[in-house]
Amino acid sequence: MKYLLKVLILSFIILCSISCRSQMIQTVSDLNKLDSNKTEFIGKPLDSLFKEIKLEIKSAVLSPGGFSMRPSYIIFYFVSNSDYHKYMKDTGKKPAHIRVLVKEDTFDINMKGIDWTEEDKKKYGGFTIGYIWVNN
Repeated sequence: MKYLLKVLILSFIILCSISCRSQMIQTVSDLNKLDSNKTEFIGKPLDSLFKEIKLEIKSAVLSPGGFSMRPSYIIFYFVSNSDYHKYMKDTGKKPAHIRVLVKEDTFDINMKGIDWTEEDKKKYGGFTIGYIWVNN
């Protein structure tokens, strides 16, 4: 009976720790955590990265590689396109962002940025992560 009780308590503790795991990135200052754990995501789909980001991705820049021998990448920003341009004008530097090198290049180029939506998240979620750069 004692053995059964110990197994049940241990199982409960393990279950709670798995289900109560918080997301890695909850604020912009948490981007450093991603930088130190980026190898954990390489070779996995973008969805695995999205699961760890609690912050809302508001805009993105899409750049397929193609013929120029340049790798494809997507840059995720946590500010809207209009706020991005205002921030650049006021500070002279880019706001915090994550640049993800992806192995696929089957998307349209958009260097001016797009407003990121749930539809985009689903559309590009299966792309494979090649490398991650964090700028905050």
